Amino acid sequence: MSDGRPAQWRNGGFQPVNAGLTQIAVGHDGETWGIGDDNVTPYRWDGAAFERVNAGISKIAVGAAAYVWGIHSLPDRLAFYWGPPGPEGAFHEVNAALTKVFVGYDGEAWGIGTDGVTPYRVIGGNFQETDAGLTGGLTYMAVGSINDVWGLQQNGAVWRWNGQIQRFVAVNAGLSNISVGSDGDAWGIGMDNVTPYHWDGAAFQKVNAGLSVISVGSKDAVWGLQL
Repeated sequence: MSDGRPAQWRNGGFQPVNAGLTQIAVGHDGETWGIGDDNVTPYRWDGAAFERVNAGISKIAVGAAAYVWGIHSLPDRLAFYWGPPGPEGAFHEVNAALTKVFVGYDGEAWGIGTDGVTPYRVIGGNFQETDAGLTGGLTYMAVGSINDVWGLQQNGAVWRWNGQIQRFVAVNAGLSNISVGSDGDAWGIGMDNVTPYHWDGAAFQKVNAGLSVISVGSKDAVWGLQL
């Protein structure tokens, strides 16, 4: 993800926030985190500003205040969680090696393995390979809840997890980035890497704005990084 200034969706438009982040992630309850422009320092939104958290995290995912996951900076690529079952206030190591991690408001968690394409899902407390229906794996994912799991392939192809049949199903769209909230509100960035798209329940519709990254907690908690 490219460097950018955070912007919060309010009153029908994106309003800038004074901070420099390379990543941003928001939960359904408004819990918002980012990674600083050094690519290893996490920051937590306190309602008025982004406050530094002492940890070495290169990737961040937020489902809610109780479900925050991170990936340690290279070369370890270890997964960490913030919140239950450990005490809040620190990241705690999990026995998994991932390049990316994603979590929903209900704790539904997925990750991408160290090969960069194999999806893993937390089942019974452990990350297990879950790629039914896919050809070629996934390079990025978005998780709103157990009922809203999306994935992207390297070429921009979009997939959605169907929990009833336990398989990924193709969606007719091409995106470079995607995020989904706890209520199923889904946004993406087009293949030009600057144009946001909003899922209307049947298709992704173009939104007039210039964003390089999008993150959704719910329809009322949408953030982006402006160019």
